[in-house]
Amino acid sequence: MQDANRLLTDLQSPYWWITAVLVAVAVNLLSAYLKLPVDNWLEKRSQKRRQSIETNQKATQVWAKFLLQDARLLHLTETRLITLKLEILGGAAVLALELVLIYYIGEIPTTPKGWITVILAFILITSQTMLILWKSEEVKVISARLNAVEHWLQDRILGPSTPAVEESRE
Repeated sequence: MQDANRLLTDLQSPYWWITAVLVAVAVNLLSAYLKLPVDNWLEKRSQKRRQSIETNQKATQVWAKFLLQDARLLHLTETRLITLKLEILGGAAVLALELVLIYYIGEIPTTPKGWITVILAFILITSQTMLILWKSEEVKVISARLNAVEHWLQDRILGPSTPAVEESRE
């Protein structure tokens, strides 16, 4: 109730209104000066992102052609993908079990030994999470390569794919 009364008295004072108007004008002027640098920064970032995507696509195409040259390499890549996925699932299961155990223990340690255990558990959980994220990035790269191989084979066997837009027009 006291806060509501204070708000009402603030709204009635000319000092508050003058301050609000001055702050609004300052923000407006600041935004006018910052717009160009922010736009330039966003443009550069977008351009770097586009170049990175193009570079990754070219590398993926090179890898796809490389994998198509030897069936054994393609099989090894597929096996690596399956192995990575199983490692991620196993790591995620252990991570989930660790988090459940920490939840059910639920006591705040009172001894130095207890705090050391909590810190070690935190380090273990963090490192396991980082390992899962790192492996998932590798899964994305390998999957992109295998998808490029699959698209190339589909185009070669079935003919070039046509966009869905052209099909819907007919």
